[in-house]
Amino acid sequence: MIAAPPATLLGAFLDIVAPWRDVFPQRRTYRRAVRQAVGSLLCLGRRCLSRIIWTNGGQHRSWSAEYFLHSRCHWDPQALFHTILTRARPLCRGRLVGVAVDDTRVRKTGRCIPQAAYHRDPLSPPFHVNLIRAVRFLGACGKPARLKKTVQRWIAHVCGSPSPSEWANFHPRRNPLE
Repeated sequence: MIAAPPATLLGAFLDIVAPWRDVFPQRRTYRRAVRQAVGSLLCLGRRCLSRIIWTNGGQHRSWSAEYFLHSRCHWDPQALFHTILTRARPLCRGRLVGVAVDDTRVRKTGRCIPQAAYHRDPLSPPFHVNLIRAVRFLGACGKPARLKKTVQRWIAHVCGSPSPSEWANFHPRRNPLE
């Protein structure tokens, strides 16, 4: 009997994202999306697309194809995480699922960003409210019940916030009289 080779972290990640093939119209766009996903995990600092391309070693190639994945290719971002959530459901016992929620405001200085609005600065003192111009995101991350509490605390510590799978951009309501 031949023993199976030890599973690697990359192999496990590629197994998780294998159902993404059905989301993308072409195999090359699927490969590009997986490459960018791996690069976003390995990238240090801000995870903008240019840094992800540098992390993957593509700084000397044309970046246009990488940007076309987000501007021209037709795919549903929510479908990417549907496959992950279906794999996570058996890990949750009972009817209720634990969820960690994070309300984040990303500061913006541009006046022409349509999603940006004025919000209360979370760093302002309670006796004096300061306002910041920011885009608000609400993130939610499911917590499987089968994990030990130490593993759940470790995931919360490493991630620092919910996974980007369930980030939702909340547009402020505009005054209809304006």
